Amino acid sequence: MLSKHTLDALILLASIGNFKGTAAALGTSPVKLTRMVQRAENDCGFQIFSRSRAATVPTVRGKQLLEACKELSLAAVDFERRLDAIQGNTSESLRVSCGPLATHTVLLPLLRGLLEELPDVAATIIVSAHREPIQQLREGKIDLFIGDLTHSTPFDDIEVMVLEKREVIFVARPENPIINGGPYSLSDLLQRRLALPHIHKYWQTTFNDALQAAGATAPTRIPQIETDDYQTLISLAATTDIITAGTQAQLDDALASGILARISMSHRIQYNICCACLDPHAMNSLERLWMTLADNYCA
Repeated sequence: MLSKHTLDALILLASIGNFKGTAAALGTSPVKLTRMVQRAENDCGFQIFSRSRAATVPTVRGKQLLEACKELSLAAVDFERRLDAIQGNTSESLRVSCGPLATHTVLLPLLRGLLEELPDVAATIIVSAHREPIQQLREGKIDLFIGDLTHSTPFDDIEVMVLEKREVIFVARPENPIINGGPYSLSDLLQRRLALPHIHKYWQTTFNDALQAAGATAPTRIPQIETDDYQTLISLAATTDIITAGTQAQLDDALASGILARISMSHRIQYNICCACLDPHAMNSLERLWMTLADNYCA
């Protein structure tokens, strides 16, 4: 019988479409992943994937197996919840993973509303841009993800809702000479000292393209300082000549208090926020959050 680890790897490989990217997402090597798939094919008695230089895609019987894998994964999550109910563990514990730019913009208002409706709800919030949210959802480690998914590999086993785009603004302390200049282009700011959350591969490419278009040499590292803790980013920008960026909601308090000021930009930069889960109806608190997102934040 195929292990849950193997089932999850097969589902991810079908979603990503190549061994190298899937192995990286799983934290293993392409050689080990290839052996795992070969063992699964031997156990099943048929070829699960058709391999070529262009892509790795499921065969006809492979697609049927993957559908069964997804159903089994959902059934396992449902079994754990039913077992909790039988054991008397009826209180819900919601696990949310959230990108740093979405905490104040989306998550904070959601939590306030949820606590009014369900005062006894328990929730664990993980704020990080580094984690692999889709794999975490598939493995049942989190119930909901809020962050940037618009440039990720497509997947058909996860419910995804695209929310309204939010503007990203750049800020610095009022004494920083950059505040009195501008408007600046993105490439102008990328050549300065930056402190930012972890940067998605899409944004790394966007930054490099902007620098090349301006004929500028890319700095050795963008950003110079990287952390998903926004209090650290704000403190750095308020006490040094480091520049940081975020959504308006994320930086409202620092701007209102005067410890940071907005940098004039020549073009608006927008951040794409999505929310994702396996099943929005899996628990009462998750369903409430999903409905609130659809009613108030959906694009």
